[in-house]
Amino acid sequence: MNTYLSILNLILGETLWPTRCALCDALDTLLCSNCWQNLPFIDQYRTCPTCGAAFGKAICCECNSVSLELKGLKSIPLDACASVFQATPETLKLITTYKDRGEQQLAPILALLMKPLINPAWPKDLILTTIPARNKALKERGFDHMMCIGKELSALTAIPLVSLLGQKESRDQRKLKAKQRVENKKNTFFVKEERIAPSVLLIDDVFTTGSTLYSAATTLKESGSTWVGGLTLARV
Repeated sequence: MNTYLSILNLILGETLWPTRCALCDALDTLLCSNCWQNLPFIDQYRTCPTCGAAFGKAICCECNSVSLELKGLKSIPLDACASVFQATPETLKLITTYKDRGEQQLAPILALLMKPLINPAWPKDLILTTIPARNKALKERGFDHMMCIGKELSALTAIPLVSLLGQKESRDQRKLKAKQRVENKKNTFFVKEERIAPSVLLIDDVFTTGSTLYSAATTLKESGSTWVGGLTLARV
């Protein structure tokens, strides 16, 4: 009976609210092949190996001493960082459709996009942990969008997912400038576990100035982690 009702609900849902591509509204798919192929993927062979800047392999303009000083930083606490695609109106629409419009079925697709970026040269004892959602955002959305992606990514890679971090309330980063973002995220995170993992891969949705990842990485290293990497969907 329950199976019958589930099938009936699925049919009814598809009839009233048919599945559409998050970017072009094509029917019967959450992300059509055409939109997938046209995503502005970042060429990982040209990126900065430390901060993940799209064209920073030879000379990085985003994590040098001058750029860091403008952000109020002395160094980067990340040992590696990578992002799937550039932040464009299309890719940001894909992310906001997922996290702000409740299209949770996109989580497996977004995790699949992240999987190839996990470098085999990174530590073998990696664990995944997510940037936790702010309490206000969690209440508004009804779900932790990065935790959902984290679970899918863990299933795809067999890398354990552990909820290591908690987050104090802070202002919405999207409304702040670069230096304000750094200040806003200082001392924002705290470690929930007594025993910290030595190698941690932080996952988040958008890398803008890096302040969120940097703050979380600093907290982890101060708590005992020796290697912390970052992995995001979009990069500004």
